[in-house]
Amino acid sequence: LLLSGSMAPYVWTINGRTLDGWVVKFATHALGDNYRDTFRVENGAIRVMYDKYDEFGDRFGHLFYTKKPSHYVLALEYRFFGEQVKGGPGWALRNSGIMVHGQRPETMPKDQDFPISIEVQLLGEPVPITRALAMLSACAATGTVQLPSGLPVPGVVA
Repeated sequence: LLLSGSMAPYVWTINGRTLDGWVVKFATHALGDNYRDTFRVENGAIRVMYDKYDEFGDRFGHLFYTKKPSHYVLALEYRFFGEQVKGGPGWALRNSGIMVHGQRPETMPKDQDFPISIEVQLLGEPVPITRALAMLSACAATGTVQLPSGLPVPGVVA
């Protein structure tokens, strides 16, 4: 992941070896508890892995960048691999995202599943993957967002 301000050169947000500069927040877990080493750096990239899970158990987790950029250009590469974790919700198959603006993790109650945020949703089809999809969505603490009438609903970008 790269960040860029109008007056600054690109800044790498990962060092390729550790999650320094990032903090993990899982529902029902304390801030900083990287449950079963779900988020890790391998071969220079951040990976989200469920290989140490017996079952998902509604353990929704998020990785937060600890700095607060005021403006940025985000450049990244992503891909889906592996199988769905046992007990994972059907809607979460090959589902990930980038929270581009949202609630700070230290303000989240321990049992809150998702931060209040605006997210670029990354979606992949079941195997064989023929295309990846991305869309902009909003997450609320209640799980729903209502738009005022007349505003367009964000669509899927193929």
